[in-house]
Amino acid sequence: SKVEKVYAVRGPITRKYLMNNGIDCPEVYGDPALLLPLYYKPKEIAKRYRIGIVPHHIDDFDYKEDLDALLGEECHVISMINYDKWTDVIDDICSCEYILSSSLHGLIVADAYSVKNLFCEFVHHHANQEKFEDYFLSVKRPVVNPVKYDRNLRVEEMEHLFNSTIKIDVQKLLLTFPVR
Repeated sequence: SKVEKVYAVRGPITRKYLMNNGIDCPEVYGDPALLLPLYYKPKEIAKRYRIGIVPHHIDDFDYKEDLDALLGEECHVISMINYDKWTDVIDDICSCEYILSSSLHGLIVADAYSVKNLFCEFVHHHANQEKFEDYFLSVKRPVVNPVKYDRNLRVEEMEHLFNSTIKIDVQKLLLTFPVR
């Protein structure tokens, strides 16, 4: 299929790939989920949970029991696929003080709403780390490998690793949308 027009891409790695394949691509970066705060404000701002876990759909173990034991405190598990309304995911992420995520969009939504977050690997190694790197570069976030979770880690020991800020011009991304 022929690409008609590219308005924006996740990050510079995607842009380079497209340009190397003869597809014109503007230097406009960002995942559309970064625009969510322009359209939806969470119902509840108060932090109800200290730790939110956003697993990638391929991670399959008993998060609640295992991670409560690992972290030594109650965790709130947030599914990116089993929810009633899309706003439920945002409300859940914003109700947590910290987010540990093996899901790229768990990190992106947390970044969009300024919730401290950390790229984690719980069970499976994700073969496509490049998509995480592409996103990190687009928001001027340090490019890191996921923290491999084990039974000895505690949030306090990892606090310096959590991301809390991003730098991206969401207006530039918004203005590229072909339909408003």
